[in-house]
Amino acid sequence: MGNDPGAAGSAGVDFVVEAGVLVPGAGSPPMTAAGVAVAGGRLVGVGPIGELRRTHPHVPVHGGPEFLLSPGAVNTHTHLGLVWARGLAHDDRHPVYELFWPVEGNLTPELVGALARVAVAESLLSGVTTIADHYFFADATASACRELGARGALGQTVMTEYGPWASPTAVSDSLDFVRRHLEDDTIHPVVAPHAPDTVGEEALVELFGAARQLGVPVHLHLAQSQREIDTMADRCGKGPVRYLDDLGLLDQKVVAAHCMFATAPEFDIIAERSGVSPVYCPTVHALLSPVLPAAELRGRGINVALGSDATPNDRYDVWTEARTAVTNQAVLTGDPGALPPLEALAMATTGGATALGLDSEIGRLAPGMRADLVLWRTDTARMSPLGDPEALLVTAAGAREVHSVWVEGRRVVGDGVLLGAEEAEVAASGRAAVAELLSGLG
Repeated sequence: MGNDPGAAGSAGVDFVVEAGVLVPGAGSPPMTAAGVAVAGGRLVGVGPIGELRRTHPHVPVHGGPEFLLSPGAVNTHTHLGLVWARGLAHDDRHPVYELFWPVEGNLTPELVGALARVAVAESLLSGVTTIADHYFFADATASACRELGARGALGQTVMTEYGPWASPTAVSDSLDFVRRHLEDDTIHPVVAPHAPDTVGEEALVELFGAARQLGVPVHLHLAQSQREIDTMADRCGKGPVRYLDDLGLLDQKVVAAHCMFATAPEFDIIAERSGVSPVYCPTVHALLSPVLPAAELRGRGINVALGSDATPNDRYDVWTEARTAVTNQAVLTGDPGALPPLEALAMATTGGATALGLDSEIGRLAPGMRADLVLWRTDTARMSPLGDPEALLVTAAGAREVHSVWVEGRRVVGDGVLLGAEEAEVAASGRAAVAELLSGLG
C-alpha cells in the first residue's frame, strides 16, 4: 500500500476507485487489482483494491477490474478561447499575425467564456484534467473551468508593444487576476507576458519580479517565430532567450512555450536554468516548423512539458499530442526510440506538473496528491490486448476509452458523458459565439 489504508478510516473517505491496472506515473511500476481512496479531494490510499475495500467497506466504489486508472494529463500551453479558429488555419504559416490578431480585437468576456467552455469540455472528455491557458479575459476562462470542473493554470495575456490587446493597463490587469486567485483550490494563476517582442523591457521586468514575489510561474511564448527573432535582433541584437537571461529573469519558474527558434547557445542557457521548462506542442511544431528537439533536451536533463497550443492544431487532447511527440521525434532524429512512449507519458503528466510548480500536487497517483484521475475502458478493440498498459495510454488510447474523470475529487465525466453541463448545449453556445465574433469582421 502507498500508505496505511486505515489511517483515514471509512468515515473520512468519500469514495474508492477500482482498476484492473493502476498506472501511478512518475516512474512507479503499474499495479494490478489496485485502486485509490479519495477524501476531501485528495488521495489518502493507493494500493491493492482488496485492502482498500476492507478498510473502507461502506463507501461508494467506482470502476472495476475491466478499467485502467491513471493521472489526468496536463496541457501545459494552450489558448482555450482560440477554439473559434478551429479548421481555419491549416494552410497559413503565420496564423498568429495574419488570422488571430485581426479577429481577437473583437473578443469580449462573454465570447471568450462561451468559447472556453467548448475547449474545456473537449479537454475533460479526452482525459486532460489540468489546462495552462494563456489568453485574454482570463476571468471568463476561469468561470468555464469552474463550471465544468477542470483545473486551470490561467494567465491574463499581457501585450504592451503591439498586438490586438496592447494596453497601458495590461500589466496591472494581469497581476490583479493573479492576486485574486492565489488562494483558489483549482485555479492556479500565472503571470502571462505574451512574448519578449510584444512586451517591453520595463513591463517584462515588472511581471517577472511580481511572479517571483507572489510565488507563481511565468508563462510566455519564447523563441516561437522568426518574426520574434528578427524583432529582438533589431531591438537589442540578441536572441530572446539570451535577452531574458541577461535581464536576470530566468532564475525562476518559467513555462516557455515552443522555443522552436532557440539557438544551441540558448538551449545551453535553458539547461543551466533549472526552473525553465520548454513546452513542446508536437502538432503545431510539425505543421509550422521547426520542431523542438524535445528528446535531445530531455536527454540533457531539461524538463520538457507537452501542450496542444491551438489552431492549426484543432484538438485540445494532450494524449494525442503525446503520441504525436513519439512519432515526430523519431522522424526528427531518425531514431524510432528517440522518445519512448513512457517518456511521452511523463511529459504529459509529471512534466507539465513540474513546469507549473504543481509537482507535489498533481501528475501522479500517490497519497497526499490531489485526486485528478482518469478511468479508462480496456474492453474496447483499440485497447485489446492490453500489452504494456503505460505505453498504450500514449500509443492507442483515445477519448472513446475515457469512462470517468475526477478533478480535485469531483467527478466531471461519467460513463463518457460530460457532467458539468450538457455537451450539446456547450457546443451550440460555442458555435453561436463564433458566428457572432466573425460576423463583426465585415
